[in-house]
Amino acid sequence: SDEERAAEEAEKEAQVTALKEASQAKKDAKEAAEKSEREKKLAEIDEAIAGFDETKAYLIETTEGAVTDAKVEYVTNHFKVNAYVDEATWAASSESEKESFATTAGKLIQDALPETALVDYRSATNDDIVAEGKVTGGYKIKR
Repeated sequence: SDEERAAEEAEKEAQVTALKEASQAKKDAKEAAEKSEREKKLAEIDEAIAGFDETKAYLIETTEGAVTDAKVEYVTNHFKVNAYVDEATWAASSESEKESFATTAGKLIQDALPETALVDYRSATNDDIVAEGKVTGGYKIKR
Protein backbone atom coordinates (compact mmCIF):
# COMPACT_ATOMS: atom_id res chain seq x y z
CA SER A 1 0.00 0.00 0.00
CA ASP A 2 0.99 3.64 -0.34
CA GLU A 3 1.15 4.06 3.43
CA GLU A 4 3.60 1.14 3.79
CA ARG A 5 5.75 2.48 0.96
CA ALA A 6 5.74 5.95 2.50
CA ALA A 7 6.68 4.46 5.89
CA GLU A 8 9.56 2.48 4.27
CA GLU A 9 10.79 5.61 2.45
CA ALA A 10 10.70 7.59 5.70
CA GLU A 11 12.58 4.78 7.48
CA LYS A 12 15.25 4.70 4.73
CA GLU A 13 15.62 8.48 4.86
CA ALA A 14 15.99 8.35 8.63
CA GLN A 15 18.69 5.66 8.32
CA VAL A 16 20.57 7.66 5.64
CA THR A 17 20.38 10.80 7.80
CA ALA A 18 21.60 8.88 10.85
CA LEU A 19 24.52 7.43 8.85
CA LYS A 20 25.46 10.87 7.50
CA GLU A 21 25.35 12.36 11.00
CA ALA A 22 27.42 9.50 12.44
CA SER A 23 29.95 9.87 9.63
CA GLN A 24 30.18 13.65 10.16
CA ALA A 25 30.56 13.20 13.94
CA LYS A 26 33.40 10.72 13.34
CA LYS A 27 35.05 13.16 10.91
CA ASP A 28 34.69 16.04 13.39
CA ALA A 29 36.19 13.94 16.20
CA LYS A 30 39.13 12.95 13.97
CA GLU A 31 39.77 16.59 12.96
CA ALA A 32 39.59 17.69 16.61
CA ALA A 33 42.08 14.96 17.59
CA GLU A 34 44.45 15.95 14.76
CA LYS A 35 44.16 19.63 15.72
CA SER A 36 44.88 18.72 19.33
CA GLU A 37 47.94 16.67 18.23
CA ARG A 38 49.20 19.58 16.10
CA GLU A 39 48.71 22.02 18.98
CA LYS A 40 50.49 19.62 21.36
CA LYS A 41 53.39 19.30 18.88
CA LEU A 42 53.63 23.10 18.44
CA ALA A 43 53.60 23.57 22.21
CA GLU A 44 56.40 20.98 22.54
CA ILE A 45 58.46 22.78 19.87
CA ASP A 46 57.92 26.19 21.53
CA GLU A 47 58.88 24.73 24.90
CA ALA A 48 62.07 23.17 23.48
CA ILE A 49 63.07 26.44 21.81
CA ALA A 50 62.35 28.41 25.01
CA GLY A 51 64.36 25.92 27.09
CA PHE A 52 67.28 26.06 24.67
CA ASP A 53 68.70 29.16 26.41
CA GLU A 54 69.81 26.90 29.29
CA THR A 55 71.59 24.58 26.85
CA LYS A 56 73.23 27.55 25.14
CA ALA A 57 74.50 28.93 28.47
CA TYR A 58 75.79 25.47 29.42
CA LEU A 59 77.56 25.09 26.04
CA ILE A 60 79.26 28.48 26.34
CA GLU A 61 80.35 27.68 29.89
CA THR A 62 81.59 24.12 29.32
CA THR A 63 83.44 24.96 26.10
CA GLU A 64 85.11 27.88 27.91
CA GLY A 65 83.95 30.31 25.25
CA ALA A 66 84.78 28.18 22.19
CA VAL A 67 81.02 28.31 21.55
CA THR A 68 80.01 31.98 21.68
CA ASP A 69 76.32 31.63 20.82
CA ALA A 70 73.72 29.19 19.52
CA LYS A 71 70.39 29.71 17.78
CA VAL A 72 67.66 27.14 17.29
CA GLU A 73 64.62 27.07 15.01
CA TYR A 74 62.18 24.43 13.83
CA VAL A 75 62.20 23.81 10.09
CA THR A 76 59.58 21.53 8.43
CA ASN A 77 60.22 18.38 10.51
CA HIS A 78 63.38 18.95 12.54
CA PHE A 79 65.25 21.42 14.69
CA LYS A 80 68.00 23.45 13.01
CA VAL A 81 70.76 24.75 15.27
CA ASN A 82 73.54 27.18 14.39
CA ALA A 83 76.29 27.07 16.98
CA TYR A 84 78.75 29.93 16.71
CA VAL A 85 82.39 29.16 17.47
CA ASP A 86 85.26 31.46 18.35
CA GLU A 87 87.22 31.98 15.13
CA ALA A 88 90.69 31.95 16.74
CA THR A 89 89.97 28.78 18.76
CA TRP A 90 88.54 27.00 15.70
CA ALA A 91 91.41 28.06 13.42
CA ALA A 92 94.00 26.86 15.94
CA SER A 93 92.40 23.40 16.29
CA SER A 94 93.47 20.29 14.39
CA GLU A 95 91.03 18.42 12.14
CA SER A 96 90.51 15.69 14.76
CA GLU A 97 89.99 18.27 17.53
CA LYS A 98 87.33 19.96 15.38
CA GLU A 99 85.65 16.60 14.67
CA SER A 100 85.67 15.67 18.36
CA PHE A 101 84.41 19.10 19.42
CA ALA A 102 81.57 19.09 16.87
CA THR A 103 80.50 15.59 17.91
CA THR A 104 80.62 16.28 21.67
CA ALA A 105 78.86 19.65 21.56
CA GLY A 106 76.43 18.25 18.95
CA LYS A 107 75.47 15.39 21.28
CA LEU A 108 74.77 17.88 24.06
CA ILE A 109 72.51 19.89 21.71
CA GLN A 110 70.74 16.73 20.45
CA ASP A 111 70.07 15.59 24.02
CA ALA A 112 68.54 18.97 24.89
CA LEU A 113 65.94 18.79 22.11
CA PRO A 114 62.95 16.41 21.93
CA GLU A 115 63.72 15.23 18.41
CA THR A 116 66.30 15.28 15.64
CA ALA A 117 68.40 18.40 15.31
CA LEU A 118 70.76 19.28 12.48
CA VAL A 119 73.65 21.27 13.91
CA ASP A 120 75.93 23.52 11.89
CA TYR A 121 78.92 25.26 13.42
CA ARG A 122 79.55 28.77 12.17
CA SER A 123 82.38 31.20 12.65
CA ALA A 124 81.34 33.87 15.15
CA THR A 125 83.48 36.31 13.14
CA ASN A 126 82.66 35.45 9.50
CA ASP A 127 79.28 33.67 9.92
CA ASP A 128 80.37 31.01 7.41
CA ILE A 129 79.79 27.31 8.12
CA VAL A 130 82.99 25.72 9.49
CA ALA A 131 81.45 22.31 10.26
CA GLU A 132 78.22 21.06 8.76
CA GLY A 133 75.93 18.50 10.38
CA LYS A 134 75.22 15.57 8.07
CA VAL A 135 71.69 14.11 7.87
CA THR A 136 73.28 10.67 8.23
CA GLY A 137 75.05 11.79 11.41
CA GLY A 138 78.49 13.18 12.05
CA TYR A 139 80.00 16.36 10.68
CA LYS A 140 81.72 17.53 7.54
CA ILE A 141 84.56 19.85 8.57
CA LYS A 142 84.55 22.65 5.99
CA ARG A 143 87.63 24.48 7.29
